[in-house]
Amino acid sequence: MRPFLSTSVLALCVSGLASAPDRTTEPENAYKKAEVGDWATFKLSQEVGGKTNDAILKCCVSAKDNKAVTVAGTLTIDKKVMPLHDLTIELAKAYDVTNPLAEEGAEDVVKKDEGREKITIGKNTYDCHGVTITCTRKNRAKNVQGYYEYKIWTCDDVPMGGLVKMVKKSSIETITLTLDNSGTGK
Repeated sequence: MRPFLSTSVLALCVSGLASAPDRTTEPENAYKKAEVGDWATFKLSQEVGGKTNDAILKCCVSAKDNKAVTVAGTLTIDKKVMPLHDLTIELAKAYDVTNPLAEEGAEDVVKKDEGREKITIGKNTYDCHGVTITCTRKNRAKNVQGYYEYKIWTCDDVPMGGLVKMVKKSSIETITLTLDNSGTGK
């Protein structure tokens, strides 16, 4: 199986982790509460062209000071572990779920359908904040504009800001990240 995902997976994961609960004001940066060693693993599935590719994504807070948090990630496909580029998140800035989309050249970013929803994964049920985000973005490989829809569920009880599940849909693929396990501290 070819590597089908890149650092953008970690960016999407981290963006979901940092989405804020229902608030009418600027969201606080969820990583202010993070500790070095906080981690989460996700089952990742990519459906494209009638085929499904599966992987495990692990995100871990590898460094933190008063100004920033560094999140390291690995992607495991067919027992092969591949490191992803570290992401640095500035703590002084609010970190909103749409930030990485804008940084990746997304246009017409719209948040909709925000609210509370219970998500059950395995034996655990999470009281989540859910949001749907739509946008358009240029597909660099094919040089065409594409439409994307993201559905993201977060829970305050899950470390690193609480990503529980995320589904990204486009005209060519669906990528699903589902929380598998998590922990805090060293």
